[in-house]
Amino acid sequence: MKRVVHIGSRVVYLGIDGVITTERSYAADRRSYPTEAEREQWRINSEMLWRVGLLCRAANAAVVVSSAWRARRTEEQLRQLLQAGLDDEVLILGTTPILPGGPWSFHRGEEIEADMRARGLTPEQVVVLDDDETVGLMSELRPRWIQTQWKGESAGFTSQHLQHALRLFGMDAFAVPTSSHPFDTDGNACELARLRRDS
Repeated sequence: MKRVVHIGSRVVYLGIDGVITTERSYAADRRSYPTEAEREQWRINSEMLWRVGLLCRAANAAVVVSSAWRARRTEEQLRQLLQAGLDDEVLILGTTPILPGGPWSFHRGEEIEADMRARGLTPEQVVVLDDDETVGLMSELRPRWIQTQWKGESAGFTSQHLQHALRLFGMDAFAVPTSSHPFDTDGNACELARLRRDS
């Protein structure tokens, strides 16, 4: 059963490229995936998406998608794409608004701030996961922004980013795997309770 997230709860603003997809995941051979939907699902790094889910469950936070992927997909399509790698405890509230000029213009931070105002959120209630440098132009968001990388050895949402995000939410960081994640071959996550018990 989905947890009800009330106004005033914590929110994770989620970019996609550079957070749960990387240059490496795009560059790999995709010829065996005949449809765009299958290719998009395959591009998402399950370990990085698992970390996002772990953050949300630990911090009792919901997800709002702030990625430019909003421009080419409906909210329902994004929900289905992400929910496949998240469990039912993680609520996806929707997306940030697209301001004039489109999501590829220099408006990412403004779009997030507009969404925060609409939801009645303060900076202390949010964490922004994004590789888009325009987020850092917004003074209120800069301390809540975890800048990820599109390429390189530390690309995507890493274990270190997860620990940082937990601290931003005022939580004690706990041990999480750094090089692997608790998925079986079918992609099913182990329970958060076991992670906490083992940490």
